[in-house]
Amino acid sequence: MGERQTGPTDREMKKLMGMKRTARWSRAAMIASIVLLFGFPILCSALRIDIPGLVFVALFLLMFLMLIVSEITKGRAKKKQAAMGVSRTPDELEADRKKAEKVSRLAASPEAVDRRLARLAGLNRFCQWNLRAGVAGMLLAAVAALIHQFVTELPIPLVVVLAIVTSIFIVVGVLGSLWVKKKQKDLSLHYTPKVLEAVLDRVDLYDHRGSVDHGYLWEDFSYPGREWVGPCGDHVKGVLKGMPIEFSEFCFQYETVERDKDGKTTREVHTSFSGMMVISRHGFRLNNKVTLTQFSHFHHALGTESVDFNSAWSIREDAGQDAFYILTPHYMEELIALDQDKWMKMGIQFRPDGTLLIVMQDVDFFEVDEAKSTEELKEKLKNELLGLADTMERIGAVTLEEIAAQQEEGEGAT
Repeated sequence: MGERQTGPTDREMKKLMGMKRTARWSRAAMIASIVLLFGFPILCSALRIDIPGLVFVALFLLMFLMLIVSEITKGRAKKKQAAMGVSRTPDELEADRKKAEKVSRLAASPEAVDRRLARLAGLNRFCQWNLRAGVAGMLLAAVAALIHQFVTELPIPLVVVLAIVTSIFIVVGVLGSLWVKKKQKDLSLHYTPKVLEAVLDRVDLYDHRGSVDHGYLWEDFSYPGREWVGPCGDHVKGVLKGMPIEFSEFCFQYETVERDKDGKTTREVHTSFSGMMVISRHGFRLNNKVTLTQFSHFHHALGTESVDFNSAWSIREDAGQDAFYILTPHYMEELIALDQDKWMKMGIQFRPDGTLLIVMQDVDFFEVDEAKSTEELKEKLKNELLGLADTMERIGAVTLEEIAAQQEEGEGAT
């Protein structure tokens, strides 16, 4: 993907902002139609009012139409924004500024933050309870439908009401969880820089919407299908336990196009991979690039004498035997142990210039989760960073002192 040499025009920016507004309003209309679709039968039953079935058909069609418009418009806006080389539109920047001011005012009082975190934690538990109740209700509705079909007839309104109530539980749980997570993220963004300064030896950069160089992201770790880099965030540069480090969260996305029998086209944007990329340094002297992955197997992958290692990792080297220089029996045991200790799948790349790339799937740092106070939040963020340092050390990241010693040794040899 080439970058534009000039910035976007006002007309292009207005068009992009209009597409994003259309996507937001379409999504809001879809949610409203879902509420009406599921709420009307209960209300009509309570008031004993008969409403033509055509109304419910119209609501269902509206919900489906708004879903399609929202997804298609959102996907086109993302592709247009990527082509324009714009990370944030003016209205989004203004919204971020207002949000940051609001969070800063709130964070000025730790007691207020603690109260907000406690409320959000309670709302999160409520949303999770709704999701569990919804799943249980779906099972009950399925059992009731089977009993009605094969055993004995049940009152149809009972089955319908059970299905509707179940759907409401699920909608409340899903939408509520998304809202709570967004509010929690706003609070965590205020404390992340402070925790970085306390844990890292040195902080050179923190940008919650930034990204590592996309050239590194496009390295082949045998990812699933991908067409472009999606939203990135939590870009950090600095030194952690003596090791130079840079990392950010990222994702890959792709688009599918389907045509129905009438020739109408439906486009959907999907996320094929999400995780974190870490950039550091290794101490191996290599002539070739060596890549290990757990996401899927490379074609023509190299094999080792360890059956356990071959089942856990897939190895690729374009030429030479550097992979076997790295993969000593002791190191393979370390990686097998790391795989057993860490819950996420990983990819590792050793480059000839000394760059070490580590990809961790489904890793999302700096989230509040169940933290109910500022102290719990700070402790959680600190543990995440220390866990990352442990992973880097076990993979083979070297410190700045070790890098300097290697450079001096190389200069002495010449």
